[in-house]
Amino acid sequence: MTFTFFWSVALFMILSFTVTKRKLHFFEVFLLWVFVLAVLNNVIWLVGLNAKLILYSLNMGDFQALDALRSVIIPLFIILFIEIILVEEKKSRQLFYWVGTIFLLVGIEYVADFIGVINHIATWQWWWSFAWWAAFVLLSYAMHRLIRRIAIKDVRI
Repeated sequence: MTFTFFWSVALFMILSFTVTKRKLHFFEVFLLWVFVLAVLNNVIWLVGLNAKLILYSLNMGDFQALDALRSVIIPLFIILFIEIILVEEKKSRQLFYWVGTIFLLVGIEYVADFIGVINHIATWQWWWSFAWWAAFVLLSYAMHRLIRRIAIKDVRI
């Protein structure tokens, strides 16, 4: 069930992402995707396996659902967020998108916990999720700005 749910969401996001017009260049998307995967994999390794703050299901379907969440859904969600921020001109609406993205990522994490893909330990504090996702979104946006700055410098003659 979880395998089917998360991979169908991932497939829908990939298909909708490829057929819509983007403001981001292909190489920006590629670099952001690689960056998000690197950060997520390292944090999952540190928090989940080393610190044992999050336990992962040993069921193969749940593990593959976690892989869909980690490698497709969250990176595409971050890339769509950055694209929305690029298009939106009003600062108040940008702030709304920042806060909304953080709440949606926390919601995705707790849906995965509710379904049983991941399990937070009993001492897990709910604000740790908010702090992590806020830092992650801010770090992803900063990485995008860095990529843009380097690309603009290379284009100038």
